[in-house]
Amino acid sequence: MIDERKEAQASLYVVGALPPDEARDFERALPADLELQLLVTELRAAADVMVAAFPRVAPPPDLKQRIMEEIDAGDTTGNTIPLREADFGNWLYWVPWALAACFAILCVVLIGTGASLRRQMAGLRQQIDQVSEATNESEQQQRQQVQTIIQQVTNYQQRAADLQTQLAQRAQDYQRDTTRLYDQLKQATNRLQFQRVPLLRQLEEQQDLIDELQDAISQVTVPSSDRFSQVRLLSLVPTTNGPAGSAGAAAFDLVSQQGSVDVQNLPPLANGDYQFWLFDPRYITPVSGGVFSTDAQGHTQYQFRSSVPIAAVVAFAISIERKGGAPTPTPNRVVMTSN
Repeated sequence: MIDERKEAQASLYVVGALPPDEARDFERALPADLELQLLVTELRAAADVMVAAFPRVAPPPDLKQRIMEEIDAGDTTGNTIPLREADFGNWLYWVPWALAACFAILCVVLIGTGASLRRQMAGLRQQIDQVSEATNESEQQQRQQVQTIIQQVTNYQQRAADLQTQLAQRAQDYQRDTTRLYDQLKQATNRLQFQRVPLLRQLEEQQDLIDELQDAISQVTVPSSDRFSQVRLLSLVPTTNGPAGSAGAAAFDLVSQQGSVDVQNLPPLANGDYQFWLFDPRYITPVSGGVFSTDAQGHTQYQFRSSVPIAAVVAFAISIERKGGAPTPTPNRVVMTSN
């Protein structure tokens, strides 16, 4: 903001009326003050307009003649040629006062106009500062929003990449699990297929044995239904100590005290005999049905007679005993029992 002293110095500086010392200080301060430069420019423009508005006065007609005469006379004293008052008229006396008054009025007008312009400039500059501040805040907000959007996009891209990696890993795990399950199913199918053949063979052998037993039963003369009720017919299956593929059946007639045994896949013994046992609740120990052996295919049809009276039969068993048999069965060498 320009104070009144600087405004007055600017007015005198423009018309050349400022003292030399103050003029030098004013010129040193002028480049650093934009408002002072604008004021000086306005005052100079006003002074130029004022000078152009003054009327032009022509010199007296005989002035040139008198100057030439003085030169021809050889006057070298350097005296000036006096001007006559009649050559100019009375207006020369009041022109300086009029100029001073006009210049004073002009300075006052210019100072007022300059103050108004400076106030307007200060207001505009304040508005510009406010607009610049608002623009800077808007740009900062936009930059923050752009950074936020970029961060969100980066986060979404990272999450998408993580999900893609997880999906790929899960797909690989699923493919690996599917392949493993398929291999296990294939192995189980092959194992069942491998086991199916001997099971079918055993089933056929059991059916053959049943057919043979039915043939043997059909050959037995049964006087009546009461006679048939006295026959005990039970199938034989291997124990945990016996061969897995063995099977058989045994029958005992309580009337005739005779019985028969038919077994399959019971391997022949190199040492010892197979011994057949009957379980009658009246006896503490099983009753021996005699010893027997099997052929190379593990088959035998053995008939026997009980050495003691048998009133009821609840179970049959076959054990491996020494040659000639034993009085009681060896517990850990029982290979087949009835169902």
